Amino acid sequence: MPDPLEVAAEAPYNGASIAATLRELADSTTSLSGIRFSSDQLTIKERKDKFGRVTFEGRIGYQGPLAVPNWPRILFDITQHELVIVPTASRGILHLYSDKIPDSTGVRTYAFEELLAEKTRALFERTSPRDLYDVVYILDNL
Repeated sequence: MPDPLEVAAEAPYNGASIAATLRELADSTTSLSGIRFSSDQLTIKERKDKFGRVTFEGRIGYQGPLAVPNWPRILFDITQHELVIVPTASRGILHLYSDKIPDSTGVRTYAFEELLAEKTRALFERTSPRDLYDVVYILDNL
């Protein structure tokens, strides 16, 4: 399996390509999960970080099993400017529901050290109370 970081480094970095990738992700996730992700509810916004570099914010709406009148959204912060030092880890999925998933099912994630570094960077750059909460939570639960 190719290293996800190397694949990501070669991926096109523009709004149209990111939107196309998120549409593909939404379609495959809908077919696998039964949660409806809608391409119509997809937005991509170009942003600038504190250093003036281009980043992207993606949002995609979904409809789950609860009957809510609006489309809750998942937010993606997408950048190619952050160096990942600690290799990603493959982790199992905690699934406490009656519909079973294969034991071998996993997801690639940041290592805890990398996650703490990212949240600390976000706290420095955005100064958001949520980032402070995340840093404290990670430190208390490592």
